Amino acid sequence: MPNGRPGDHPLTDIVTHHIKTYSKRADDTVRDLAVALSNKFLWRFLYHFHRKDDVITVMGSKRRIPILEFEEMLDDLYKKISALDSKDLQGFEDEADRLLQDVVNRYGGKIPR
Repeated sequence: MPNGRPGDHPLTDIVTHHIKTYSKRADDTVRDLAVALSNKFLWRFLYHFHRKDDVITVMGSKRRIPILEFEEMLDDLYKKISALDSKDLQGFEDEADRLLQDVVNRYGGKIPR
C-alpha cells in the first residue's frame, strides 16, 4: 500500500517530492492537473502509467507508449478538464472521471474503483 514516500506512486513523486518521473513536460502537466482535480482521480489514473527507458508502459497491458505521445495525451487531457465547468462539482467530477477512464481504456488499462 503506498504511503507517500518517494518512489511509492507517480503522483506523490511528482507533486510532493518533485522527482522527475515521466519527463519535464509530462510532470509539469501532472502538476497542473493536480490543481484542477482531486488527488483521487489522478492517483487512480497515474497508477497505470510507468516509465521505463523512453517509453511509458501501461499496467495490465502489453501496450508501450512513446514519451512524446504520453506528453501529448496529458496535454489534451488537461485542456479538456480545464474546459469543464467546475461550479457544478458533482458534474465536474463525473465528467473528469469519464475523461480519465477514456484515456486509460484507449491504452488498454482500466481504472480501479
